[in-house]
Amino acid sequence: MTPKERRQRGSEQRTQRNADMVQAAEDGDTYSEIAQRVGLSLPRTSQILRDHGAPTPTHGKGVKLHLDYGSYRREYEAGATVRELAGAAGISYGAMHRGLAAVDTPFRPRGGRAGPSPDPGEETQRPNGAV
Repeated sequence: MTPKERRQRGSEQRTQRNADMVQAAEDGDTYSEIAQRVGLSLPRTSQILRDHGAPTPTHGKGVKLHLDYGSYRREYEAGATVRELAGAAGISYGAMHRGLAAVDTPFRPRGGRAGPSPDPGEETQRPNGAV
C-alpha cells in the first residue's frame, strides 16, 4: 500500500469514527462515555463533536465528566500516584485530585511514593558517604 493510499484509508476511518461519535451523542451517550469508547481524550472528543454539530451539554461550562472516582481511590490507595491516574483517565492532575477528594480519599504526604521504612538499627548512608 502506498503512503497516499494509507492516508486515504486513515481519513476514511476517521470520517466513519466521527460519524459514529456524533450518532452516539445524538443517542444520548455522554461525551466522556464516547471518549472512553473511542480511546480519545475528553477535550479532543469534545472538539470533534462540536465541529461536527453534535448536541452540546446543557449544564453550564465545559463538559461534565462522569468518572468512577471510587475505583480511582482504590488504585490510589494501592500505590498509584494522582498524576498516573490523571494520565490514565485523560484528565488534568487538578481534576483528578478534586475527584479523589470528593470521595474522601486520604492523601499521602507530598514527596513521592513512600518506600520501606529504614531499620532503626541501620545507619543511613548519604550520597557523599557521610553517616
